[in-house]
Order: sequence, then C-alpha cells, then structure tokens
Amino acid sequence: MYFDLKHVIRQKQTLFGKTEDSRRSEVVFPPFVADSPPDGPGEFGHGVIIDETSLSEEDSRKFKDGWKKNFFNQYASDKISVRRRIDESDKDWFKQCSKKKYRPDMRAASVIVCFHNEAWTVLLRTIHSILDRSPPHLLKEIIIVDDGSTMDHLKEPLAKYVSALDKVTLLRTSQMEGLIRARLLGYSKATGSVLVFLDSHIECFPGWLEPLLDRIAESPYNVPYPMIDAISKRSFSLKAIHPCCVGTFKWMFLVFAWASYHSDDPTKGLYDPMKSPTMPGGLFAIDKDYFAKLGTYDDQMNHWGGENMELSFKVWMCNGTIEVIPCSHVGHVFRDQSPIKWKTGSQLVRNSIRVAEVWMDSYRKYYYDTFHSKLGDYGDVSERKLLRKRLKCKDFGWYLKNVAKEVQIPENHIISGEIRSMAAPVCLESTGVGGHVMIKPCHGVGYDQHWYMLDNGEIRSAHQTSLCYVSETPVLVAAKSCRGEKGWIYTQDKTLMVDSNSVPQICLQASPGKDSLTAKPCNSSPWQKWIFENYVKK
Repeated sequence: MYFDLKHVIRQKQTLFGKTEDSRRSEVVFPPFVADSPPDGPGEFGHGVIIDETSLSEEDSRKFKDGWKKNFFNQYASDKISVRRRIDESDKDWFKQCSKKKYRPDMRAASVIVCFHNEAWTVLLRTIHSILDRSPPHLLKEIIIVDDGSTMDHLKEPLAKYVSALDKVTLLRTSQMEGLIRARLLGYSKATGSVLVFLDSHIECFPGWLEPLLDRIAESPYNVPYPMIDAISKRSFSLKAIHPCCVGTFKWMFLVFAWASYHSDDPTKGLYDPMKSPTMPGGLFAIDKDYFAKLGTYDDQMNHWGGENMELSFKVWMCNGTIEVIPCSHVGHVFRDQSPIKWKTGSQLVRNSIRVAEVWMDSYRKYYYDTFHSKLGDYGDVSERKLLRKRLKCKDFGWYLKNVAKEVQIPENHIISGEIRSMAAPVCLESTGVGGHVMIKPCHGVGYDQHWYMLDNGEIRSAHQTSLCYVSETPVLVAAKSCRGEKGWIYTQDKTLMVDSNSVPQICLQASPGKDSLTAKPCNSSPWQKWIFENYVKK
C-alpha cells in the first residue's frame, strides 16, 4: 500500500485552504487532480493543447510566467493529474516485454531524485509515477533532494505533502550544491543495496523498474539505463519510442550523443539489453557497492556536466558494462535550455577537463584541440588518478577500440582548427543539427568552428566527426556519412578547396552577405580562398 489517497486529499485541502490563524501569506497552487476521469486532460499520455489567444488576462499571465520559470509549459502540466494513466499495453514493445521472466532474487532499490525550483505538478507526477508503477517489494524508498530551492511551494507545503506518502524522504542541502553533490547527499542516506538516479521532470511507465534490477541481479557490474522517451515541453504528451540507439560521445565539449545500434550477435532480439558506450547520466541504476568502489561521483566537479562521461568511462574501463534496456521506459521533459543559473557560470569545461586528465590518457588532446582557451584551474585530480591506479582499470585506447568503436578518432589530419575566408572575417561553422554548415563571424574559441581535414581530403567538424562535407551539386555543400573516399584538395598555393571528384573543377565558396556555404566552378574570387589555422603538409 503506497498511501491513503483520501488522507492526502484532506491534507492537501488543509495545506492550501485559507485558515484564520495563518501567519503566512497564501501560496496559490494549481488544482490537485487525484482521480481524473479517463477522458481527463493528458490521460493515457495525450497532450494538452493551450490556445493562448483564448486565455483570460490572468491565465495568460500564468501561461507566460510558467514558460519563463521552467522553459516548459507549466500551465499545460497543471491541467493534468499528477497520477495520470499511462497505458501502452496494446503496443508491441509492451507485449514483447511482458513475456520476459525476471530473476526472483532482485534487490529493492533506493530511488534518488534531485531538484531545484521544480514546478509543483511536474515534481509530484515524478514522485507518484515512481510509487504507482514500482512493485512495492522492489522499491525500498524514494529520496528527494531539494538542492537549495527558493520557491515557496517547495518549502513547508512540499514537506507536509510528502510526509503523507509512504517510502518518500525529503532531504535539503544547506545551500545550492549542484546536481553532482546533491546526488551524493542522496546516496549517503540511501539504505537500499541498489541505487536508481532519476531527474525530477520524468514519468515512469508500467514495468520500468524490473528490467533494470534484473540486469544488476545478473551482475553487480552491470549499469543499466532505461529507454528515455520525450515528454513534450509544450503539451506534455508522452508515448514510448522504438528501441534504436545507444550512447556515445563527441570530442567537442566531451558530451553525450546518440548513435545507431547494430548488434553482431544474431541471438539478440530487439528488446534485449543493448551494450552502450556511454549513458545520458540523468537516469540509470547501479549497484551501491560498485558505485562506491568506483569512487562514486567526483565530488570536486561543480554543479552539473561531465559526471556521466566520467562514470561511463570508468565503468567500462574498470570491468563494468553499461546497457540501455529496451523494456524499461521513462519519459523525460527535454528543454532547449535549463532555467537554473549558476553564479560561477558553466562548469562543463572544467568538469570535462577533470575527466580527460584522469581517464583519457593521450587521447585527451583531441578534446583539447576543440577549444582555444587555456585549461585554467580545474582543481587537483591526483586522488582520482590514484583511484584509477588502485582499480587497475584498462586504458582509454582499449575503450575506443573495443567499446566506443563508432567514435571517429581525428588522426591523420593535415588541417585542424579554424577555416577562415580570405574575403571577410567569417568562418565555417557547424550547427550540429543535421550536419548543416554555415558561414558565421569568426569567434576564435574553436568548438563549432573547429575542423579537421584528413589526408584523404575528408572534411569533418569536431561537432560531428562521423559526417563529412561534400559538394552534392554546384550550388550547395551537404553532410554525408564518411566513407573513406577521396574528398577535397587543398591546392598548392594553399588557398583553394577543390572537389577532387568534380569535372570541371568545383571549389568551396562563401557568398557575401549570406550564411550558406556553396560549391561553384573555380575562379579567382577571394570568396573561394581560405586560410587554415593549422596546416601540416605530409
């Protein structure tokens, strides 16, 4: 039994109703929908479409305020029950996964959820989806960690609300610590022998927990994570996706990326666990003792970012396995940007440098090549290096050769860095979306303006090293999967980029006043002449 629903409703009415002796200003909350009818807003994963033009002045203010605070449609979320139904029983994935048998010796998990200024209904839907869709004997506890929230609804109202829920514990940091150290606080208080980390804007599907715990029951060195389905930030619609991809990483920013999955094992089915070189980091399960053996998170990393790469690398290099589990589904609200602002700015680069210095050996140079600033103060990593030595972990070259096989190592390049037009202070820039390349003002810091040209003429962006840029027609340049074919030729006078496959010759060309890159018949135009930051004649 999870909780007494009637008691929760009464408690809710007491908390949010007016009282004569209240000394606090009233906090206005969206209506609590405990038992929404089957055709209620958002039921069965349907979205709620809001026509802003039809809203009253007050509702329009709430609508805009919700977007401003959260970068998702809080107004739509507030229309949906915090215990809405999710039913995928008619889908193929659910039918196939329902046939699977799981080990009887699975251990109960401590689920850790960290948040900072999370929207009320989104946070409650996270908690209730875990409670409602986890077998009671497999759910030890839910630990929610408030990382320095400042919003009123996350103070006393939240504390009183969760006090009525079975198995839910609320912890608070003394100040805003960031995701990494907030999770470590939850870990330090967890009593389960298996940990499951989740974000605070998620919804678990039925049957989400058992497949994860089954993999850890098979081996404590398995680190599984679920299929991560998108909850629409606009309508909060939610449907399970088809299994397709595993995690990898990009040299630029050293961040997580998705890659297509291809199994060499003919006995593997579509819904069997898939080995994944990296994991997203927000949602995963791990044996508590193994997590401790690996040194947990690097607590000298600040705020957020890089911790998933560190954990991914050291799991694989230190005798573990990361898997994505197609029969475990958790929805997640993906936003274009985070509403959380750090006083010290982005810490992603600093954290990633710590990862590179400890785990990437000489291959870290390919990450450092992608930005043009000094490494700066990234702290002391000597203890993390001693940890790696003590665990007798494999080297990063082994990881690239045996695990992250799809990651292109930018070796054998004759050009690296910025590609600048001689006609104007503009450079080639990768958008990272669909492989598109643009002409933008040179910013001099690398990243999306960092390029490689291999000795066979392939041009690759550090943004997407698996894509090469080719002239498809005399009017455009497009990105294609690299096939090792002969590409561009940087001419002897080191100014023209000539398509080696074109007759008559086609050259790379920028256009004045435009941001698109073209390929035109070679001429003497300065818009066809390019300066490369680093050129090595081999």
